[in-house]
Amino acid sequence: MKNHLPGFTISALVHAGLFTLAYTTLINKPVALPVDKPEPIALKLSMFVPPPPPPEPVIVPPEPVVIPEPEPVVEVVEKPKPPPPKQIKKPRPKPKPKKRPRPEPVVKTKPEPVVEPEIIKPQPPPVVTAPPVDSRLIDEYKVSVRKAIEANKRYPRKARRLRQQGTVMLAFTILRDGTIENLRIIQSAGNSSLDQAALKTIKKINGKFPIPAELSRTSWDFNVPMKYSLL
Repeated sequence: MKNHLPGFTISALVHAGLFTLAYTTLINKPVALPVDKPEPIALKLSMFVPPPPPPEPVIVPPEPVVIPEPEPVVEVVEKPKPPPPKQIKKPRPKPKPKKRPRPEPVVKTKPEPVVEPEIIKPQPPPVVTAPPVDSRLIDEYKVSVRKAIEANKRYPRKARRLRQQGTVMLAFTILRDGTIENLRIIQSAGNSSLDQAALKTIKKINGKFPIPAELSRTSWDFNVPMKYSLL
């Protein structure tokens, strides 16, 4: 028993050294851990297509406002009442004819003579003679009208430049208040510009020369020659 003890001791030490060596080797050696292989990723075409745009908002138009049409005014027309039935008058019975009395005998008498009324003939109205008018007043009135015509007479420039000449004979009537009417050309100067200038001259004195009351006239006729001469 004593002979086997050293052997067991040596054997135990050898095994302990081997164990220690193996343990140390295992600790210092890197342990290769299992690495998980990456799984393949499946790529699809839809992953690269951009997403569709969001749908546009739908604008709902407002409902139109319907204005109700006014109800037509129905006029109630009253039907004319039928006229009342005409009353048919019964014909009255004709009266019985009366007996005519007998005519009395007519006594003829002589007709009285018819006296015709005397016809009185109307006498003519008495002739009223106007008081004699002073001829001096007549001449003064005519001269004033003639001077006014000469003062307002204008020689047309075109006729003067063309050396056109002539005499225009005018006729017109002056009323009691001085109004001129019935103005007309009796004899032309042979040139329209001279004729029109003469008419304008008479129109300028319209209403400016009433007939004086002393002359006792309601109108006055005038014939006036208007001469246009360059001499």
